[in-house]
Amino acid sequence: MTDEYYGIKLSGCKILMCFFAYFAHNQVNQTQFSNEQLRILLKNMVTASTYTICEVGKNLSAVKRELKATISPINERIDQLKIPKDVIVRKEHHIRIDFRNSKAVITIISMALAILLLLGGNVWQLNTNGKLRDNDLKYRYIKLKGEVDTKVLSQLESIFTYNRDRDAISKIRKQVKSHEQLVREHAEKLERERFEEVQN
Repeated sequence: MTDEYYGIKLSGCKILMCFFAYFAHNQVNQTQFSNEQLRILLKNMVTASTYTICEVGKNLSAVKRELKATISPINERIDQLKIPKDVIVRKEHHIRIDFRNSKAVITIISMALAILLLLGGNVWQLNTNGKLRDNDLKYRYIKLKGEVDTKVLSQLESIFTYNRDRDAISKIRKQVKSHEQLVREHAEKLERERFEEVQN
């Protein structure tokens, strides 16, 4: 690097050193200089110092600009290499079904048919269980009545099948349950009496 990058010119330094030497000599032997000479000497020293300081400042500014021009691209490159902390890495999974592949198509159609058949079977089973419950309740009601004619049978079919009446079915269920409870209690009572007779 040249002297300009260090911010010091040799001529300015020589001038400043000469004036300081004169001033130091004047301090030692003040009788060699008059007051006018001292005033001029001090004025020249101030001028030389100012000039030297200005030159140093200019050279320092040049060095600063040069360093900034060198460091700026490095900083930009570092900023580009930095990975932001708030970046979220998201993994995406894609599932693709190729209908040109016969195995995939056959598998999907088979599963869909199996699901439909199972749903149909569940609905049919539900209806069948409902009919079986109704038939069981009708049988228990006929058993409660002891003997029935065609009029009672047609009423039962109308209530349970043709014109389904949930209120009437609920009443029949309550009657059947209360009758069965009474029959059960009567049977238990007879059983206890027979047991007591055997014990006596």
